[in-house]
Amino acid sequence: MTSILIVDDDAGFRRAARALLERAGLVVVAEAGDAAAARAAYREHRPDGVLVDVNLPDVSGHALAGELLAAAPEARIVLTSTDERAGGPQWGPPFVPKLELGERDLASYFT
Repeated sequence: MTSILIVDDDAGFRRAARALLERAGLVVVAEAGDAAAARAAYREHRPDGVLVDVNLPDVSGHALAGELLAAAPEARIVLTSTDERAGGPQWGPPFVPKLELGERDLASYFT
């Protein structure tokens, strides 16, 4: 089973994302509300993938994604935001607007 860490400062969004990811057949092993908690959860669980909000309270999701990829290049990271223009450069992690998460094949991003 593919394991996922959800990183978002909104608990309601984390619940909704968990439901979508689990419906796609993925296993959510941890959730984090900020980058500091995400780093700790990543070290503890070593998930296969990470869904990261671009707008975190302590650092940008782009910066966190870069840190995680530097430490674990095999990690599959997907950025998300309510701002559809918040995606990174074309060569960066994939970006899916939050409003489109329910319409996408989420498993394909992480497997």
